[in-house]
Amino acid sequence: MSTLEKEKIYNEIIEYYQFAERLLCAVGEASDINSSQQFEIIENLVENLESSVEKLSLCYIEIIKDGYSSELIQKIRESLNQISGLIENCRTRILMLYKQD
Repeated sequence: MSTLEKEKIYNEIIEYYQFAERLLCAVGEASDINSSQQFEIIENLVENLESSVEKLSLCYIEIIKDGYSSELIQKIRESLNQISGLIENCRTRILMLYKQD
């Protein structure tokens, strides 16, 4: 794997952390009636997101050390699917929050 490829993968993983930080900032600055409930939903997402991204980071380290394997690729897919599911669940919960009003 080239250095450019490694850097690209690293930057993509870091983007998840930045995404979580931007979400917390956006909700923390919100001043509408549902902001505290939104913050709870986002906080839950961020905690779970960090766990999933941590698994993804460990896979990245394994790739750097040992290269790709079918087991590692499966772990990566599982982590990415989990991240997608967490984000979709958060989105749905926030939409439901506003439909209650």
